[in-house]
Amino acid sequence: MGTVSIEFAEQPVTIRPFTPDKAEVHFTLSLNSAGPYWVECLVESPRQLSLAPQRELDRARMMIGILNKGESKNKDLRVFSSNATYPDTYNIKFTFLIYDRDGVIAERVDYKHDIVCRVADVNAKVL
Repeated sequence: MGTVSIEFAEQPVTIRPFTPDKAEVHFTLSLNSAGPYWVECLVESPRQLSLAPQRELDRARMMIGILNKGESKNKDLRVFSSNATYPDTYNIKFTFLIYDRDGVIAERVDYKHDIVCRVADVNAKVL
């Protein structure tokens, strides 16, 4: 159908292991067809990461809002690591639900985004 186009700013996002840290996932939604449409996003993360600071939260719902033709919305999602997060590549699953004027799901878009958890290079220069 191609009602909404979704663009993520950076792939992959990097986060530090074995310590509380956070990273932001930026994405933009643009409406390609006549609207209006209501957009929601269901987010699922692995248990090693969290969608809330200082507590475990692996599922969340984001209300993106109403999009009209030609409009774009930018959204950010914060992802948190903890002392139990080890170096690995984690997938965050996004499910975008696009509702039409009658409240019926007009389109569903699934997307996976990588979060890389790695130790910083000790030889890297800081400018």
